[in-house]
Amino acid sequence: MSSCRFRETSSPQRAGDLQLHVPVPHLLILVPSMSDPTPLSSVLSELIAKKGIARVQGNAQLIGIWKSVAGERISSRTKVLGLKRGMLEVGVDNSALMNELASFQKTALLYKLQKEHPEQKISDLRFKLRSDLNSKTN
Repeated sequence: MSSCRFRETSSPQRAGDLQLHVPVPHLLILVPSMSDPTPLSSVLSELIAKKGIARVQGNAQLIGIWKSVAGERISSRTKVLGLKRGMLEVGVDNSALMNELASFQKTALLYKLQKEHPEQKISDLRFKLRSDLNSKTN
């Protein structure tokens, strides 16, 4: 059976890492040492991202922004679907309203969103027909 050796290193990679030397040419496995604790803020940020908590809060904020910009008549017949890469997606309950929004009101709505809420970095609007919104209000 072959022998393996461990040794501590002070190389520029990371001080305190362990190197596993196996008698196979050019094979080196780095094992992180336990002396480098992960900051709690990093762990919490990762947990929030994995659980989607920030996304839920972000969507709630977007819904409020959309209602304030679009007004009650439009927002009651639409639903914010999400914001991805600057594109705000809005579900619309019927094709007539979708056509009106896309053809006649998109520019004004986008301008108002960008002017009143620049922190959202909304660069475009996309409207999608969503028949499941017919009986619901946003």
